[in-house]
Amino acid sequence: MFHPLFCFKVALLGITRNNINVAEDVGHAQVCVAVETSSMECPLDYPFDVQVRTIDYSAVSPDNFTAQKMTLTFPPCTPSLCVNITINDDSTLEKEEVFNVLLDLDGGASEHNITLVKNKTMVVIMDNDVDVVLELESVFVEVFEDEDASLCA
Repeated sequence: MFHPLFCFKVALLGITRNNINVAEDVGHAQVCVAVETSSMECPLDYPFDVQVRTIDYSAVSPDNFTAQKMTLTFPPCTPSLCVNITINDDSTLEKEEVFNVLLDLDGGASEHNITLVKNKTMVVIMDNDVDVVLELESVFVEVFEDEDASLCA
């Protein structure tokens, strides 16, 4: 029989999706953080903190999104938490823009046997603005002797 002091859970913590694609007009990107252990019912029976922050890349705050630097507190027996990051819609025709979301554990994570396995994801903001293309029918100019030029379609 095992003594309870020698039985402990090892927890794996990380962002649930590799890349998050979001249309600019949706309003937010949802980033979820999950903890996994061998116990499906209650991953960890104590609270712990995770630091979440955004990093500019081709998308920059505050123009394209609202920067975040926050602490997520996982209550006991909570398998996942999500953060909504505000995406700012504009009317500029542009290419896809990217920013990163990073996780860090507080100092007590090692004593709780929490291992950070996926600490970064990329958020891709896809532009929703439409490129307007005008198509003209053929245009020709007729010039008659002793008359001004006229356009005919």
